[in-house]
Amino acid sequence: MKRVVWFALFLVVGVSCLDQPDCFRQDLNLIGISFRKMYDGAADTVVLLKVSATSTDSVFYENVYGATFSLPLNYLNTNTTFVIEQLVREYLDGMSQTDTMFLSHSSKAQFVSEDCGERFVVSNLQLLRSTYDSIEVVSATPSNPAHINIKVYRCPRTNIMRMSFRQLYMDKNDTLSRGKLDSRPITSIINTDAVTTPWLQDTTMSAILLPLNPNTNSTTYNFKFDNGDSNSVTFNYHIGTEQIIPKCPTQNLYSQLDTTTNTFKILKISKDSLQDPPVTNVETFRCPTTNEIKVSFKQIRGSSKVTDTLHITSLTTDYLGDSSVVSADTSAITLPLNPDATTTKYTFNVTGETTSPLTLQLKYTTTTYVFHSVCGTQTIFTELAIDDANTSFYSANMIALLPDVRFPSVTNIEITRK
Repeated sequence: MKRVVWFALFLVVGVSCLDQPDCFRQDLNLIGISFRKMYDGAADTVVLLKVSATSTDSVFYENVYGATFSLPLNYLNTNTTFVIEQLVREYLDGMSQTDTMFLSHSSKAQFVSEDCGERFVVSNLQLLRSTYDSIEVVSATPSNPAHINIKVYRCPRTNIMRMSFRQLYMDKNDTLSRGKLDSRPITSIINTDAVTTPWLQDTTMSAILLPLNPNTNSTTYNFKFDNGDSNSVTFNYHIGTEQIIPKCPTQNLYSQLDTTTNTFKILKISKDSLQDPPVTNVETFRCPTTNEIKVSFKQIRGSSKVTDTLHITSLTTDYLGDSSVVSADTSAITLPLNPDATTTKYTFNVTGETTSPLTLQLKYTTTTYVFHSVCGTQTIFTELAIDDANTSFYSANMIALLPDVRFPSVTNIEITRK
């Protein structure tokens, strides 16, 4: 019954005051809770699966992401108990933990005006007990809107490592020797110790946090990317123990990080010990793709040149056979050049064309260069041009906009029809 009265009063006061600016937010019963890391006191971003108050069916938060939250105190009582279920991104049997926060407070009604009636003023906030690692009340006065009243600290998570994805470039001046962070679309990452639950799936990230198994000295992850790449890596490490912070129990320390099984082409251990907040422990690199060009399609309309969309039902390359078959509506397409020849011929089937199939043959010069030692010698393509004698792609203009192939790929060829 108390739950009904409590939330009914919230509703009645809110509705009666919507058209009265001076009455809005008149109850002073909101508290702010800030989640922080005990290691350095910095904000700790958490995922709250569910936040509720005991003896009620109401849910204040569900599947939300942040570091600071506001909650209402029960102003019809002298105590409020919150139950907070939080996602834990650690190596645990369960992926969540539930904590309880028992609070006491005073409450009094205060007459505001004939239009607004009464408001409730809550004060003297105190923490009776809690299941958190460390918690403190920094302000005993609730407000509306909320300010920070309670800070919740957690002990260091010592088994979390950071792994980053990086892309190397065709960089002759060595100004980007480590490349740049590479946001990769990830289909799934599976910890082989818990194969039924992907650690991550269907997301795009340039760096990820991965937990190490505290019950053994190795952890294996399988990666699947949306471009079809699959990689596996096994991390080995030493586990020691230490009481890092006096308020926390003795915890595991992870060091001597290394790999045994690894199918990433380039993987480096940049720091072999873990800490909280996590630092980059492992970096993977992708070499630049040096043989891809873009071809754009244009159409003449009056005195202007506009984008032309083609419905390509199939596309084959003379040195790849049917491996590059596509079916799509497109105004630009990325094509590979044969690194073992000085020409590449493409055959298109395009819906609605009187001449079919259409062919495009390109000629070029190849040389080699070592951009990055880890990538070895790579082929460079220059003097790119259209081989008119072996091309039937329209009788209209075809222009080689840029004779040098670059990475990331740029528009090298423009095909225009009337």
